[in-house]
Amino acid sequence: LFVETCTETSTMTASEQMRKMLDELMGTSRDGDGGKNTLPFTDTRVCRSYLLNCCPHEVLANTRMDMGICSRVHDPALRADYEKASTDRDYFYDVDALDHLERFFRDCDRRMESAKKRLAETQEELTEDLAEKGNKVLEFNEQIGTTLAEAEKLGEEGKVEESLKLMEKVEELRKLKQEADSVFRSSMPPSSYQQQKLRVCEVCSAYLGIHDNDRRLADHFGGKLHMGFVFLREKYAALQTVVILTGEIMIVHIVIIVLVQIMEAEIETQEDPEVEAVIVGLLMAVVSFSEGTFFVEKLQHSFTLILSLSTTQELRTKN
Repeated sequence: LFVETCTETSTMTASEQMRKMLDELMGTSRDGDGGKNTLPFTDTRVCRSYLLNCCPHEVLANTRMDMGICSRVHDPALRADYEKASTDRDYFYDVDALDHLERFFRDCDRRMESAKKRLAETQEELTEDLAEKGNKVLEFNEQIGTTLAEAEKLGEEGKVEESLKLMEKVEELRKLKQEADSVFRSSMPPSSYQQQKLRVCEVCSAYLGIHDNDRRLADHFGGKLHMGFVFLREKYAALQTVVILTGEIMIVHIVIIVLVQIMEAEIETQEDPEVEAVIVGLLMAVVSFSEGTFFVEKLQHSFTLILSLSTTQELRTKN
């Protein structure tokens, strides 16, 4: 996880580290620490993004884009309380975290566009064909840096065989990069080629050099800043999916409630069975629409009610 920094750990005493680990594991109710936290995780002063492990203030701490201390409360014990409580009910904190990340990335994208404009002012504008060839070199740079960083990580974990396989892939990528760079170099005058030195990373907005060596690329793509942005962008995409599906399932619930009420009214007034059959069909269609989502367990009660109403309708039709 990117939510803990080496600096924080190194400045904590052994007892403080142990206390932090206990907070993360057991929450605010752990033995010997009762009453320390009077603030529940549901308090609006608690950072909801932190509870979901995606507060940029924490993920990007001690990087070039360190945002300082978050204005809301961060406490490992409160996060443990939330993780335990959220197994029984949905607090919909995904919406708050998504809003936080949307505002964060909106600012990041503005800075990225500004960086691109500044870069364009200092570098010669390329034709579409040359730009495409240059981007090919940059794509290989990114693949080399990402793969090399992953290989080093596997090596540190003792997974030597997997690490060596990735290093073989790095060698192949180096050859492809050299070929792409030769094509790019031969397509333009030497003076223009030398000007094309930098580009802006589309993930973290840092400047990257087209002529960067493998060590520099690995340090960037495997570094805390870039990996932190990768983590946040993946979390942002996941939250978008969750919020959209949550909205869909809420609509399904509303439709089910309305149809069930109509069905109950039809049964009580003993109206036309054909009308009831249509309503049952609509109910089953709505339930079928919701199948396949991970929210389907929330519809179990509705399934039971629909089946009971359907059975009642069938019995009345027979009678």
